[in-house]
Amino acid sequence: MLNIVDYCGNTSGADVDKATRCHLDMVRLVEGYPPAVAACRHHLLCAVRAFIRLGSHDVFVADVKHEFVDESCCAEEHEFDYQKLQPLAYCRKEYFTLSDKLGAYGFSTRAGDAEKEGKR
Repeated sequence: MLNIVDYCGNTSGADVDKATRCHLDMVRLVEGYPPAVAACRHHLLCAVRAFIRLGSHDVFVADVKHEFVDESCCAEEHEFDYQKLQPLAYCRKEYFTLSDKLGAYGFSTRAGDAEKEGKR
């Protein structure tokens, strides 16, 4: 999937039908939103709030309206099992996997938890 992510991130949809070029099966998750890549296990469908042109790239500020996670990537109580989800991160022109949990949202505000979780 990384080859497809990189290709699609570097190719304009105005010039190429990326789904056809990459042999992707598409699925309509919510009416009124673009189709999603069926092979992806996590989808966020967003409404664009702002579009900012920065010269070298553009930034979209958006509100998440719908979220879909493949059931095979869920643990108890519909929590993600990130080892199964296998998310990618892009930072400064390089791709990374996300493997180690560093903390949980709000840990720094709970008594004693900041010392335990925030040592990295």
